[in-house]
Amino acid sequence: MRAGLDCNADSLADCVEAVCVLDEDQASVLKRLRWDAPAEPVGLSATGDDRRHTEIVTAHARRMAERLTGSAATAEQIMRDAERAYGGPRPFRLRVAGGRPIRLPVLNPWTCLRLAPQPLVRRMCRLTERTVTGPGKRTTLAAGLELVEAEVGDLIRFGGDVFLPTVGYLYCGKLVTAELAADSRGAGMQTCRQEVS
Repeated sequence: MRAGLDCNADSLADCVEAVCVLDEDQASVLKRLRWDAPAEPVGLSATGDDRRHTEIVTAHARRMAERLTGSAATAEQIMRDAERAYGGPRPFRLRVAGGRPIRLPVLNPWTCLRLAPQPLVRRMCRLTERTVTGPGKRTTLAAGLELVEAEVGDLIRFGGDVFLPTVGYLYCGKLVTAELAADSRGAGMQTCRQEVS
């Protein structure tokens, strides 16, 4: 993987196996997600402490940036930028009206894209209404993983679960409440079933 996250994918798969009871199909999917790469010095999921997590992530960003750019100075600057971006408080923000649709950003090895479960953001924002929007353009990213480019913004679908991509914790209210209409094959996204009380 160009971003150098292959070893971390394996670490996350280890965590999933440790805490989940997987059926045969789920175990098969998890096995296909493994890269069998050399382990990171400290895995990205190794700690729940925000400060230590930031140190681990920014050190990884520095290693990857130096490997990709060949410049220690550039890598150091990228690491410092990452520390400033992710080292402080990270409050989520909700844009309730106006603005352009929030789209999936250009991906690179030093941008940390977060995928927030749509039902969780709905709960955090106390939004209970649903807005039906068109089915959107769908692009398969990997087995079971789909990008949905809807009128109101981009959603990521993995299996039956729907996620809102974000870099800066900004969520568009229309995207948070989006309920996608069935596509031409009748395969609509069922996000209501994920609601947790």
